[in-house]
Amino acid sequence: MYNSINNIIHSMRNDLDQLMGKDRNMPLSSRGKKKETFLDPTVCKHFLVAFCPHDLFPNTKADLGTCPKRHDEYYKKLFERDPNKEVYKRKYEEELMEFLEKIISQLDVRIRKAMSKIDLPGEADQPREFQTRIEAINKKINFFLEQAERLGEEGRLDESEGIMQEIERLKVQRAELNGLSENSALQSERQRHICEVCGAMQSLNDTDKRIKMHLEGKLHTGYALIRKTLAEIKQSREEHRKLEKLAQEAKMAEEEKKILKGAQQQKEEKPREHSAPPKEHKKSRSKSKSRSKDKHRHSRDHSREHSKERGRERSRERERNREKDHRSRRRRDRKRS
Repeated sequence: MYNSINNIIHSMRNDLDQLMGKDRNMPLSSRGKKKETFLDPTVCKHFLVAFCPHDLFPNTKADLGTCPKRHDEYYKKLFERDPNKEVYKRKYEEELMEFLEKIISQLDVRIRKAMSKIDLPGEADQPREFQTRIEAINKKINFFLEQAERLGEEGRLDESEGIMQEIERLKVQRAELNGLSENSALQSERQRHICEVCGAMQSLNDTDKRIKMHLEGKLHTGYALIRKTLAEIKQSREEHRKLEKLAQEAKMAEEEKKILKGAQQQKEEKPREHSAPPKEHKKSRSKSKSRSKDKHRHSRDHSREHSKERGRERSRERERNREKDHRSRRRRDRKRS
């Protein structure tokens, strides 16, 4: 009752916001001065990215109550037009995912408990009609036991023996009823199953109308929407992680390529440095070359002078030999004459 009243008040508040504006309670002088944005902490971020779970189960056993924050299409439009929408969306989706996972986790615990109860028929409650008959038999047995004890104390053993036989007959009857009760409970449990989406218990003999009512009910549609949204958010986050990983790998490959290119350029520049010595080296080498040229020229001039001197010496030697021959010839001529 309290939740339903809150839902009505919340619905009326939203209607007034849309008709009169969100600043309807503010003084006229200050209206419109405050810049409204979806980043305001009073705005429901779950509503911006998908839906607010508080709106799914009104007036049901899973009612989460009224959302304390504002749900307004105006803020959703601002959010959709924001240039940083994707950044905010990932943040708000993560918050919504945590909330939805908590709801589904609590529901799955209830579903497992209900399924374990069906799987253990010994724990199933006995049908009411069998409980009543068994309780009546237990009362008779207790009454006859008291009578048999009293008759035994009085020494009326034959009568006591007859009552004990009646007690045994009642015990057999009670055992039969217990067996029938267990079979009936087992059969009843086997005719029921648990909805894996919302946790509702259903009968296998339900009509198509009842099945349709269940599938279109607030609980089933609400929990189905939660499970679907959770799967979509997780898939979107996984795709985003893959894209980030690919971008990071591409960036690392580009950096590695630059490093290799720089190393290659350094390797190519080293031989150029060896093949082109500095200017000082060039100067010293040119000086050494000029010195060696001068030295070579000097030695060459010296050898040339030496060869000239030897030539002159040989010519003088030949001249002397000629004079000697001439003298010896003259002597021979004188002797003959």
